[in-house]
Amino acid sequence: MKNKYFNKAFMFNSFIIVSAFIITIFLIITSIYIQEDYHISIGSVSTQKFTANKTIINEYATEKLKEKALEEISPLYSHDTQVQARVINELNTFFIQLDTCINDITANIETAEGKDIRTYFSSSKIYLTDSQINYILFLPKEQLTNFKQSVIRITESALEQGIREDSVQKNLLFINEELQNLDISQELSNVGYSIISSVIEPNLKLDNDATEKARQDALNSVEPVMILKNQKIVGEGEIITEEIYSILDSLGYTENSSIFESIIPITGVTTFTAVLFSLTCMCIYAIERNICTNKKLIVLICTLYIITILSARLMTNLPYMFVPITALAIITSLLTSYKLSILLNFSTSIICFIIFKGENSFLLYFLITGMFAGIMSKYTTDRNKIIRVGILNSFINVIVIVSLTLFFEKLYTNILNYCLYAFLSGIFAIILAVGSLPIWENVFGITTSFKLLDLLNPNKKLIRRLMIEAPGTYHHSLIVANLAESAACDIGANPIIARVGAYYHDIGKLKYPQYFSENVMGKNLHDYMDPYNSIQIIKSHVKAGIEFADEYKLPKTIRDIIEQHHGSTLIKFFYYKALQKYPEDEVDENEFRYSHTTPKSKEAAIIMIADTVEAAVRSKIHSVNNVSELTNFVHSLIIDKFNDNQLNDSMLKIKDLETMAYSFMDVFKGMYHGRVSYPEMNKENKESENKK
Repeated sequence: MKNKYFNKAFMFNSFIIVSAFIITIFLIITSIYIQEDYHISIGSVSTQKFTANKTIINEYATEKLKEKALEEISPLYSHDTQVQARVINELNTFFIQLDTCINDITANIETAEGKDIRTYFSSSKIYLTDSQINYILFLPKEQLTNFKQSVIRITESALEQGIREDSVQKNLLFINEELQNLDISQELSNVGYSIISSVIEPNLKLDNDATEKARQDALNSVEPVMILKNQKIVGEGEIITEEIYSILDSLGYTENSSIFESIIPITGVTTFTAVLFSLTCMCIYAIERNICTNKKLIVLICTLYIITILSARLMTNLPYMFVPITALAIITSLLTSYKLSILLNFSTSIICFIIFKGENSFLLYFLITGMFAGIMSKYTTDRNKIIRVGILNSFINVIVIVSLTLFFEKLYTNILNYCLYAFLSGIFAIILAVGSLPIWENVFGITTSFKLLDLLNPNKKLIRRLMIEAPGTYHHSLIVANLAESAACDIGANPIIARVGAYYHDIGKLKYPQYFSENVMGKNLHDYMDPYNSIQIIKSHVKAGIEFADEYKLPKTIRDIIEQHHGSTLIKFFYYKALQKYPEDEVDENEFRYSHTTPKSKEAAIIMIADTVEAAVRSKIHSVNNVSELTNFVHSLIIDKFNDNQLNDSMLKIKDLETMAYSFMDVFKGMYHGRVSYPEMNKENKESENKK
């Protein structure tokens, strides 16, 4: 059954890894690196120096010069003399009609009596209001003459300068300004404006032939810009502008290369990537062998890896410091281990280096900063510390980028920009890692130290209930937590998982707390119960604990510890009680064993042993004469678990059991250490002290 599961997990994980490999090859092939040198685009960085293979015209630069020459040619207009004559004629006709009207009124002849004054101007285009007409009819003769001359002069001046159809209003403003400057009243100035605005019209017409001829002359005057043979077009590392692309296109450098030319680099990079993938998988198997059968972890690692290389592919036009390789190292370290983080950072940095077509500084930068971030993140136990690690990581990024810039570059003009990019990338990496951490935890069911530490909060509902409803079990759990954490630190297990697992390992006792001795003051209910009934209640606390874990959504790691912390251990007290009570019957030992899985992790095994040792030592501590005797007793309890085959799947080594025993003793010495007896005062001293 185990081999069958291993084969299924191996096949699934192999499929995921091969899929990641195919995606990697695809991203590399479509990246700047694998594209032939002739496959260039505007805005990209030239991968080599290009020179002209022949003399050609720089069409792009020549067209720009022609566009500039055309911009300097304004549309040409010609005067329409007929318009000017027609406008002046209209003014003269109006003034003649005005003179006629004035003469008739002055002569007071019979024809003027009762005649509408407007009939004098019926044939004129000029329109004046009644008040304006009355005003100019009674102007002094000399003033009227001057007014006529001024109106005609201003109109002629405007027409001589030329009036385009789109500038009539502008010319009227100029005419109004000229009228305002005359030594006449405002009302007379308004009359003059009304007269001129009624007859004025554009007299400049667009001369298309002349304009086109001028544009053609301007184009002919432009000398073509030449690109001479062997002239440098663009250097390696320079940006390909639109003009450079146009020149390279004219020289034939943008044509697609042959299939054979593309196959060679693709074959090379595919082979290299396959070797790198194989090496990475071998290293994972060597340092984290249990991952090879863990489907979720393989999917998680490949998902993080693919997101990172895809980001590198999409960010090729940005400063390379922003590629989220450091964020990958932090997330991997927090979710798995720092060893795997360093390995994944190494492989991903190389792949991103190929995809990004980075320089040597790219690879060295991420190898150093990613390794540092992965190791530092491993030792963070709360969110405040991870923020500090992020800030420290930003400063490390700055130090590394400055060092690499000083080493690889001779020009240091961009060093301040690089420092800013490196610092911001460190902040960005930590924000991305911490912000996405809950997503990875929930999707892949991974328990991080942050989530575990939240479970240690005494205000958590289960812990609160344990304190109130089963105080003895709660204090027992605290002592087991101290024992388990100390042992986990000494043998290289996870101390946070051990402590949290110890806190919650007996939460099933909340269902019937009064049936467990640590919660009873006085008579034990089991003294009056049949051992078969007692054993059912005792064994049920594991199942109840699993139900509580599911109800309160405890992490799978803690749920497994609850289920495995007794394994299939024999409950000796009730087994021996049954043997005594039913000496003539055949008592089945299996009925007095827990029916659950034995520990599958170091932490679960540690809690199993710590649970047994704490209960046994607490019951025996007052009958032990010295530390050596207590140490031997603890050793015997651990050996008993080993001989009972409870630790076969726990991944503990023989030397770990010895180390655990001494770790437990260090805790017990602190708990049950001897105290100096306080001297009692004799009766006389007491009376003297009381008098004082």
